Amino acid sequence: MAGSTPFQTPDATGFKNAYLNIEAPLHRDTTTLGLLVQALCNSGTCPNTVYMDADLTYNSAYSLDVLRRNKAVLQGYNVKMGIDMADQCTGSDPTGCTVNMTSDASSLYKITRTADYTPNVLFEESMLNIAPFLIRNGIADANTKLRFETYFRRPIEIRDGVAEYKGHTYSYTLNRVFNEVLIPNGLAQ
Repeated sequence: MAGSTPFQTPDATGFKNAYLNIEAPLHRDTTTLGLLVQALCNSGTCPNTVYMDADLTYNSAYSLDVLRRNKAVLQGYNVKMGIDMADQCTGSDPTGCTVNMTSDASSLYKITRTADYTPNVLFEESMLNIAPFLIRNGIADANTKLRFETYFRRPIEIRDGVAEYKGHTYSYTLNRVFNEVLIPNGLAQ
C-alpha cells in the first residue's frame, strides 16, 4: 500500500488508510499557491505576506511538509510566509481540550484535560506549545510573520476581563508567548 493514492486502492480498508494517512500527497495546494503568487507578482501586485492556516494536529508530519513546501515557493517570489497562530482545539472538541507537543517536537496532539482547567488556561497551554513546535521545526523564523487569533470562544473574556495583567487572558497569553518563546529565539523584540 505504501505510496498508493486512495484512487489506486480498490479495497475499502486500503482506501481509508491511504486517505487518512496521506500516503501519496500530490501537493496541488502548493502548486496552486505558486501559480497564484506568480500571477499576482507578474501583474505588479506581489503580496508582502501570504498567511497559512494549517491543522497541525491532524497529521503533523504532513502539515510540516506542506508548510515547508509553501514557504519555499513563497521565498522564490520574495514573499514572506505568515502563520495563523490559532488554537487547534475546535468547537467539536471536548471543552477540556488543549494542544501538546511531543518531547522530540515531531508532532502536536490534542489532549483532554480535567474540568478544573478553564478555557483560558487551555488556550494558553495550546499557544505555548504551538509556537515552539513551529520554531523547532524550522517553520517560524525571523522571516515568518505570526498572526495570533482565536477561532472559537477561547479564551473567554469581555469588558474589564480584557487586561494584560490578568492571568490566562488573551493578551496575557500573547505576552507569555512573546517573552517565553519568541524573544528567547530571536523572533521578536
